[in-house]
Amino acid sequence: MSLGGKLENARKFHNKLSDLDTQQQRLSGGLDMVRKTQSLQSSLRMLDMAIDERDYDQASLYAQRALSIPHSIINSEFADTVIPSTHHPEPPLQRLDNSLDTLNEIFIKHFNDASANLNQMEISRFFKLFPKINKKLDGITVYSNFVVSLIQRKFKGSLESLSSVRILLDHLANVIEDHQPVVSKYYGEEYMYTVLQTLLKELDEKADIIFKNWSSGIVDIDTSDFKSTNAIISQITSLSSHWSAFKLFILSNLGTEDKYKQLLHSSRTSALLNQYLNENYISLEMNYFKNSLRKAIEVDETDEDSTPYTSSVLDDAFYVYKIILDRLVGCGNISILKNALGSITDLFETVLIDNLQSEFAKAIKPRTSKMISQQAKTNYNTYNTYNHKSKIVRVSACLNNLDLCSEYNIRILSNLMNERTLQRSYEDVDMAFVRDTLSGLKRMSDTAQSCLANCVDIFFTSTFKSNIKEILKTAINVTNYDKSVDHQSTLFVVIFEREWSQLFDEWATGLTTNNFDEVFVKAVTNLIQLWENIVFNSRFSGSGAIQFEKDVHGLLSLLNGMSTVGIRESFSRIRQISSVLNETSDENSSHYWKLSNSEIQTLQSMKLSNVF
Repeated sequence: MSLGGKLENARKFHNKLSDLDTQQQRLSGGLDMVRKTQSLQSSLRMLDMAIDERDYDQASLYAQRALSIPHSIINSEFADTVIPSTHHPEPPLQRLDNSLDTLNEIFIKHFNDASANLNQMEISRFFKLFPKINKKLDGITVYSNFVVSLIQRKFKGSLESLSSVRILLDHLANVIEDHQPVVSKYYGEEYMYTVLQTLLKELDEKADIIFKNWSSGIVDIDTSDFKSTNAIISQITSLSSHWSAFKLFILSNLGTEDKYKQLLHSSRTSALLNQYLNENYISLEMNYFKNSLRKAIEVDETDEDSTPYTSSVLDDAFYVYKIILDRLVGCGNISILKNALGSITDLFETVLIDNLQSEFAKAIKPRTSKMISQQAKTNYNTYNTYNHKSKIVRVSACLNNLDLCSEYNIRILSNLMNERTLQRSYEDVDMAFVRDTLSGLKRMSDTAQSCLANCVDIFFTSTFKSNIKEILKTAINVTNYDKSVDHQSTLFVVIFEREWSQLFDEWATGLTTNNFDEVFVKAVTNLIQLWENIVFNSRFSGSGAIQFEKDVHGLLSLLNGMSTVGIRESFSRIRQISSVLNETSDENSSHYWKLSNSEIQTLQSMKLSNVF
């Protein structure tokens, strides 16, 4: 046989096999349809019998069996032909739907009856039956109504106080925590959305009544009444904090999907809370803050037995400031936080910082150069008098309060922006924005530091500048650098130390370290400038130049030990001046980088070569 003939026979054989396979598949499919149709017919018959016998557990099993049969078979012409009977002439699909609807009505009735009687066994039984008859939505609806009834039974709160809304939120959270595992197991996690919907509806109905009753009681509030104002503010912020915590609880337990966020955001409770936060809370809080600051200023007292000197206004003001920020941040409302912070900063600056600056101006007094000169003379020569001591206390307290304002504010903000603190009120995605918003409060520290810098300048000018000039003259008069002198003498440093200490010691303990160091650096800078001016108008013998260099090093050592800040750099020019005065004529002075060539030449010309 040729190769072509063999191929033709193989093709015919393959075709016959394919036909046999097709026939077998058709036969198998037909038999499967017959079996499943018989199973459907049996399930429907047993389902009807179980319903008639009120055996609802068995009925749900037969319903499950019927529902497991493909819809294509239930709705097929074959099933429509063989299953209908005289008693049930309707198509199988319609018959199944009717039976399921009948069961569903029965389950709903029995579930509601069990709920009314708090029959836990029956509640659990019928709760589990709804999914078996493909009626999860109806089951979860009656179940949701049941958990609402549980809350209604538990709720004993007054409809006049916002604390009742907090109680409701706690009940809702407890119900969700207790019932979520059961719902997830028998219905699926997504069905907690329906439960939450029903719970929020109940919450909204109660919140609507409570807010109306509550708001009617705050219409005519006297904002000067600290106790009443604080109570109202505490109620609304406490509720806002609870609502924020509740939202975070829902999102962490049920899911962060947009549908949950939208459900919470669109609730009546959320709308009412935002309304009263915007319309009442911010204005009340700002009035409370302003009045508290004014009260703190009014009762301000300075403790003269504790150094460095500060007054009570600082602790009182920051105590209220921290309470307000804790409440504001605890609200968990980004919009409210953003709207309120600018007002807090403005009030702090215009009421407290401006007052501290004003009190300093009153304490420091002199306004004209003549008054400054007279006061400087009095301060320099008169000690241990009551008025002088009182001034030291008052001025120190004002400066120290301004200095500590910045420190206190930064410390409070640091604690407030702690991640663990913010996580109690905000979602992770909002953390960066909240921190950035809160950081705007650092402006208060900058303002306080700027005011402090101005006050320190005035303080230095009025209290130290003229005195430093007198001290330097008194000390320098003991040595004539243009004559032969004993370059081992320490008289300059001894006299300077006595006069300088007399001026600074009384302020050293009264001022904060920062303030004292700031004044001290200014004093040293001013001293060096004065000293340089004197040097450039003097003549130096050989031994006088040696003594001058010794006095420079002695004074540097003395002043360096009186302050925590380094002042060596301030002495760099005067030290180079003393070196130039002591170098021989053939030495190269180009390495004195702090001095210009003309200054070096001037200094060299000031040396008296004939007098050692």
